[in-house]
Amino acid sequence: MSNNIYIGVDLGGTKIAIGAVNEAPQAEQKKILLKHTIPTVFSKEGPTSDPAIREAFLENLAEEISKVITEAQNLKYHVHQTIGFGSPGLFQDGKIAPETAGQLGPAFFNYNIGEGLEHYLRTKHPHIKVNVKNDALAQLAFGVHALAQDPKLKKLFLSNNVGFIGPGTGLGGGFAHVKKLKDGNIQTEFFTDGHIFDILLDGKMAEELISGRFLRNNLGLSGKEVANNLEKYQAYIIEMGHNLGKLIAKIYSGKFEKPANHIQWSDKDQESVAGTQIFILGGSIATKGDMGKIIRSSAKEYLEKHNIKNIKLLTLPSDSADAAILGAASFAGLTRLTN
Repeated sequence: MSNNIYIGVDLGGTKIAIGAVNEAPQAEQKKILLKHTIPTVFSKEGPTSDPAIREAFLENLAEEISKVITEAQNLKYHVHQTIGFGSPGLFQDGKIAPETAGQLGPAFFNYNIGEGLEHYLRTKHPHIKVNVKNDALAQLAFGVHALAQDPKLKKLFLSNNVGFIGPGTGLGGGFAHVKKLKDGNIQTEFFTDGHIFDILLDGKMAEELISGRFLRNNLGLSGKEVANNLEKYQAYIIEMGHNLGKLIAKIYSGKFEKPANHIQWSDKDQESVAGTQIFILGGSIATKGDMGKIIRSSAKEYLEKHNIKNIKLLTLPSDSADAAILGAASFAGLTRLTN
């Protein structure tokens, strides 16, 4: 095994996962050698509009990443100077587009989070670079390559579009086209901006109907609390599954609407996802335990009822936080997981 490792960071709405990942050419050989997980905390009020709170948050995050780097170095690993970082948001010229990362708050809109994090990391690591991409793309990239270790799924993926839907604290999304390279490996090429959280379903944004927000708004409970009392809240879980089916049906049709003040997909981008039949599900809501099974079953039920019977729903072959770390590490140059 190579002595080189890469740092992958997943900035989630509830927690931040930081891991050191071994260098390996294939998805099944990659391993998280050490991992730190911390809560995503801005202030008592949650996501922030205060630049001072944003800077304090990034300084604390840089300190936690430095701990992982130091711990890895103490274990005699060589740490790559580029960190892969998965974050909510649509990135335009390195900056988070407004209204695309509500989990972080307005202080992060039009802000280059990669450069901000580099500023604090460089007090201890002067040559460090941070390569930022959307967190859902990290999970999509890892999911394709890990699942493609199954020859049947690899054949299914090739020359097809694959969508990712990740209901967790929020609702992540992404799309990739999968092709085979001359050396036999596969490459995921992302297309569209990938944002699906604000696709309108019955007048509401999808994130309000298929994520932790749905449970908090309707029940005042977290996903974990609902999962611990499935019988009592089963009707809400089934409803969320039907909403997932509605979202997939909208994407499959290639025609959907967003709120007027949000970033719109072009007609060409909408048409490019039409007919997508393969979806990888990530996030804790749709993948974990019996609650995830009910949601997936209800989504399939909705699709079949509306005569959309050719959809393939797959789940990440790893905990979503681990998948996000592994995918983010690929953005540091770990493998050819992305264009």
